[in-house]
Amino acid sequence: MCLSGRVTMNSIIFTPVGISPSKLRGSNTGVWVGVSGSEAAEAFSNDPETLLGYSMTGCQRAMLANRLSYSFDFRGPSVAIDTACSSSLLAMEDGFHAVRNGQCITAIVAGVNVLLKPSTSLQFMRLGMLSQSGACRTFDADGKKFGQLVFFLLYKVSHSLSLSLSLCLSVSLSLCLSVSLSLCL
Repeated sequence: MCLSGRVTMNSIIFTPVGISPSKLRGSNTGVWVGVSGSEAAEAFSNDPETLLGYSMTGCQRAMLANRLSYSFDFRGPSVAIDTACSSSLLAMEDGFHAVRNGQCITAIVAGVNVLLKPSTSLQFMRLGMLSQSGACRTFDADGKKFGQLVFFLLYKVSHSLSLSLSLCLSVSLSLCLSVSLSLCL
């Protein structure tokens, strides 16, 4: 399995937001993963003598959501979204609408970006796409800056029939918060 998949599987956090994974097993829980590249696939396929075939599925971006669904026995939609820089944003939107429209009772949304090779940043730099200041500023034409992150959102319908959101960021530290989205509906 590629590093993005391993980091995503190992980072999924339920306890801080008051959800027991065992209570979600077998439920109509959907999974959306925003992911836009797998540098590990190239590393796993460099030597034809060592190819086993598993790297083809283990590094496939399309399989990330399916791997989470299978591992945790979630029975709802399972979707990987790749729209480059906006992958996680679209995954958040799709998961939100799926719960809101009754397609699933809970939506787990993940976004992952793991950079393994300096050549990726070098290519973006040569195209003039990276920030000259080294910082990203919203609505500024200075350019982009890469970060490595795994995050999880959990949308669910609460007992009061409002939609609630829990957010967990997982890098070297974990930050979790819960808010009610009833005003957003």
